[in-house]
Amino acid sequence: MSEHQNPESVSESSDPAESTSAISAPVAGADQAADSLPAAPEASAASEASAAPEASAAPAASGEPTPVDAPPADFRIAYVSGVSLGKWGTAWTERNARVRTSFTMGEREDQRRVLTENLADVSFVRLPFDRGDDLHLIKLYEETPMVVLPKGHELLERADVGLAELADLHLIQDPSEVPGWAEIGTEMLEGTRPDLPSPDRVSDAIELVAAGIGFVILPQSLARLHDRKDVKHRRVSGVAPTEIGIAWRIDEDDAVRAERVEDFVGIVRGRTANSSRGRAEPEPEKPAKKKPAQQQSKKPAPFRPRQPRKPASKKRGRR
Repeated sequence: MSEHQNPESVSESSDPAESTSAISAPVAGADQAADSLPAAPEASAASEASAAPEASAAPAASGEPTPVDAPPADFRIAYVSGVSLGKWGTAWTERNARVRTSFTMGEREDQRRVLTENLADVSFVRLPFDRGDDLHLIKLYEETPMVVLPKGHELLERADVGLAELADLHLIQDPSEVPGWAEIGTEMLEGTRPDLPSPDRVSDAIELVAAGIGFVILPQSLARLHDRKDVKHRRVSGVAPTEIGIAWRIDEDDAVRAERVEDFVGIVRGRTANSSRGRAEPEPEKPAKKKPAQQQSKKPAPFRPRQPRKPASKKRGRR
């Protein structure tokens, strides 16, 4: 499934909830080996939209000047829907306040293209992800799979739903996106699954869930992103979790951008501002304060011991 945006473009937004994203089936592992980090962000990203306004073809009738395009961002961060940048985005902007930074949310099918076509400097991606020979990839954290059911469904009374307990229901998304469904689902075993195309957008799939047609399985971040009053989600067992990683170009022609990428990846990996490898944009130098002149104290005279006096000689008088 894909988002409602044009697949040929990547939308910029400061609020991930304003956009829909492609259904990401929970799968195990990545296509390529990469280092892993355990920490998962919990806070939402305090991201800023940096979309440049489009210039008008002609001045307005009222005589107002034609808007001028905003300058391009100095550092471009892309992320797939559902990913929360959390403390990483905050730490970057705090340490690099003078760097114009853009945060761009896009579709899963575009998460590689934004890097290969130089539309972003780094990208938070949902695995599996084909990094090929030209991209770096680091695994960051796993996402818990959730089942989305219509409000009032009996299975929602449980905190954890097994995949086998959904066997008699209709899986709305493509069965290939849920490993193991072909061996469990009754519609697959009996050949009764309707020969219908899967919804292209997550929002369309949620509409079908709300109508009682069936269920979908999403990563927890997407299930929360598309939460609404007439559907509910619960943790589902028996389905491998998805993974989130960060990717960037191996060969970066721009030396300044390459240095910023290294700094941002360092932040993601837990490097602090005081680390020897954690470089931030230098702040303007402040004039050094002059130290007050210290008065030189006079040196004390060297100590000279007093010489003992010679006893006076006694004169003998006449007797």
